Amino acid sequence: MKNQLKLLLLLFISSIAIQGQSQHLHKHYEDLPCVNKNFNTLVHIPVDSATRQPIVGSAFIEKLLEETTKYFEPICMSFTNCEVNIMEDNYTYSSLRNSPIPVRNQMIKMNNLFSKDKRINIFITNHIDGYECGDSNQNGIETKDKANIFIALNNCPDSTSINLAHQIGHLFGLYNTHELSFGPERVDGTACETTGDLICDTPADPVRYRTMLDSMVVDCEFISPSLDLQGNYYEPQVGNIMSLYECKCGFSREQYIRMVETYENSPFKQY
Repeated sequence: MKNQLKLLLLLFISSIAIQGQSQHLHKHYEDLPCVNKNFNTLVHIPVDSATRQPIVGSAFIEKLLEETTKYFEPICMSFTNCEVNIMEDNYTYSSLRNSPIPVRNQMIKMNNLFSKDKRINIFITNHIDGYECGDSNQNGIETKDKANIFIALNNCPDSTSINLAHQIGHLFGLYNTHELSFGPERVDGTACETTGDLICDTPADPVRYRTMLDSMVVDCEFISPSLDLQGNYYEPQVGNIMSLYECKCGFSREQYIRMVETYENSPFKQY
């Protein structure tokens, strides 16, 4: 009997530990809204500067969208490609450099030339100066012409599907977990709805640059003794897709709800 009680106690402690490590990253459908919506994407692919061939093929795109969709299944969102645009007239699109034209101006030009309204436009390129993984328009899904994403393949430490999921998160209203535009978030959660990333179930996150990771994270465990302004230790979600950590695996419950709300508040549902 004593051995059985010890075994039950160990199982209980293990269960609590696992729950703590996951930090409530949502992977189930329970209590989440379901939009039951497939979003059409238009993928823009540049040609290689040497071979003049597209840098990725249709199989890559299909697999990418299939893998990315898995992160949005809890709210019944999916992403499929309805059109591919090969940008073969200008081979410089395969890597966006700041010289002689600033990258931001090049991205605006590409949007103006190739993007279509009421589509999620995904531009795939090898490298983007100044953008380690890519870029996307915050709350872009609320408009008919700003749901645009740029994905960098070679200079991003995340998988391409995680990278794309992160950028889609921005389109649907999510900020980075380390967001500072609204003021730093406190560890105790005070004013969590109006500071940080404006989400309360994503703990305050001090990692704002990837160069900070080596001294703060080991094997996906946050080890830094950093304190917030109130003297509390940080306990960020190292698995959150909207973070900079290289352990990303999901969104939180409130992040899912925010994405659904952003879409439902949009007057444009024809995506």
